[in-house]
Amino acid sequence: MVVSDEVFRWTVFGDNPFVPMGKFASIVPVVTLGSLSKGWNVPGWRTGWLALHDLDGVFRNTKILQAADDFLQINAKPPTVIQAAMHDILERTPKQFFDERGSFLKDKVDIGYSKAKDIPGLTCYMKPEACTFLWTKLDISCFADIEDDQDFCKKLATEENLVVLPGIAFRQKNWLRHSIDMETPTVEDAFERLKSFCERHSTGGGVSLKNVNGVN
Repeated sequence: MVVSDEVFRWTVFGDNPFVPMGKFASIVPVVTLGSLSKGWNVPGWRTGWLALHDLDGVFRNTKILQAADDFLQINAKPPTVIQAAMHDILERTPKQFFDERGSFLKDKVDIGYSKAKDIPGLTCYMKPEACTFLWTKLDISCFADIEDDQDFCKKLATEENLVVLPGIAFRQKNWLRHSIDMETPTVEDAFERLKSFCERHSTGGGVSLKNVNGVN
């Protein structure tokens, strides 16, 4: 059995096309996880689905189908209005919508990746070809008073009013996840604040503290 998390399938914008694992259901049964949140940029809707690709009836014979159905009954208050709209959302969203969203995300990734190169102590090893965020590796040795990724994020929020997710939340200690799914001025401002913070706390130091409005 293959369980495939495909919530980011509609955010692919690189040269490599997305291939759903359901195409391989003739070889092995597949459970696909999908969601509206990333592709349609509606994270607050909290609406997703399970798709079972089971040509030989393996799920039914092993009671996996029943277990999945039981799991879906855990929440007694699903967003029924949104569920009612799901069919039209999936069937009628034009290709142009996803093309434009892909172009939007690619542009923001290019901006974030370029600006991350000039920030001391952070390294973005790969430019994403999908998703709505960048990952950077935090080099603790470059900072005078930062203990780890959690300490980094706490001080960044306090000093720059900028929230970055610590990698430890994903069991990736001393990594950082940066959201780029926002308008260009906001992305640019975020990375400028990030750069200011890193320069200020670097072992070289010497940069004066500014408040969130850039005033000394």
